[in-house]
Amino acid sequence: MDEFNKVQYFNQCVRNQGEQIRNFHVGRLRVEERLLAMVVTKIIMPRGSNHATLNEGDLVVMYCIQNGVMVD
Repeated sequence: MDEFNKVQYFNQCVRNQGEQIRNFHVGRLRVEERLLAMVVTKIIMPRGSNHATLNEGDLVVMYCIQNGVMVD
């Protein structure tokens, strides 16, 4: 996998491209990426709370799923 840049990937997924990124919040994503984020945070990598804020691991898994990169 090439060098992963979480900010650049998140910018590709957001609805309004011109906004400044302060946090990786699901509410700013397009519908397809928002659904993928829900699957990642609730099924693939479940956690107890705060499903609305994505961490770097969530973004890496989303990137891999969208680009067909095999993960273990």
